[in-house]
This record gives sequence, structure tokens and C-alpha cells, in this order.
Amino acid sequence: MHTHWIHRFTMLAALAAAPAIGMADGAAGSGQARAPGNQTGAAAQGGNSQGGKAGAATEGQQGQGAPAAGRVVLPATIFMLVPVAAASKDNAMKSGCWARIYSGKNYSGDTLTLAGPLDIADMSGPFGLNWDDKVDSVEIGPKATLTVFDNQQFADQVAQFKPGQKVPDISKPLGFFDEFASVRLSCAKA
Repeated sequence: MHTHWIHRFTMLAALAAAPAIGMADGAAGSGQARAPGNQTGAAAQGGNSQGGKAGAATEGQQGQGAPAAGRVVLPATIFMLVPVAAASKDNAMKSGCWARIYSGKNYSGDTLTLAGPLDIADMSGPFGLNWDDKVDSVEIGPKATLTVFDNQQFADQVAQFKPGQKVPDISKPLGFFDEFASVRLSCAKA
């Protein structure tokens, strides 16, 4: 699962670097990366953005305003990854219509938070994980009801968890099954 996100990040970084690489080759055509002799703007005219004076740099000078001979200055690009689902997950948590399922007993192991209303007809592979027959504990939000089915496509209901219910150990002695082949999360109307 984590490899999938790392792969996407690597692709984004490679795509974002492409315009900068093009500028270094001169293919971008924007003219931002120039040799010191071809300066334009404030530095070539004897001024700078702070209002002081700066002369055009010669090959012997390596001040802050001019790159060394043979070097190309590329603009810095900063990336920030923001999970899109974070905002909707927070809203679902605030509304109380959610269910959290765990692969281990006592709310341990892998976790999947479902924000309702939601129907998942096949739990054998959503979100990169196989949750069919893997659920050992559940927590239900205060305004949610989770209905569990033994088979895909909502066939053969085996359990229904009520609003606010917490079950640290789903096992056959308690009358529940760990067969979560499909689930339906419904929300209480306000």
C-alpha cells in the first residue's frame, strides 16, 4: 500500500522536474536561465529589488547576484502533498457517521475508517488491502449503523452494529463472524 503512494510521489516529482530540466537545456524558451553576459532586468540595469545598486557581474566575481561562469541557475520548486481525503474524513468523524474496522483484536493491527453513508459490495480488495475475513474488532460512530454480510453483493447478513457500539473481539463465541465480505454503513437522520 505504501509503495503505491511512493510510486505516485516519484511520478509527480519527475513530472515537476521536467520543465526545470527543459530550461537548463534551453528548450523551455522562458529565458529565465541565462548566461551572465545576457542578463536582463534590475541587475543588468544597475539596480536590485531592494533599491540598492548592483553592477553587472564579471567572470571573476561570484557575488550573490550572479552565477559563476558555466553554471545555470534553476528556480526552486517546492512540493507539498495534501491528502484529499483528510478533510472529508474529519467531516465524517464530526458528523458521527463512521465505522472503524481493525485487523487485530482490541483495536490493533491495520485500520480502515469508513465514512458513511457507504456501501462496499466486495471487501476482498478495497484500498489495496483484502479485508474479507480479516476483521477482528470494530468501533461504530454515534450516528452510524454498520451491517455486515457473509457474501459479496450484500447477501446473507451476519451482523449489525449499532450506533456507538465497540467490539474489541469479534469471534464466534460472541455470535459474530469475522466474515466481512460486504458491508453497508448507514447514517442516522438528523
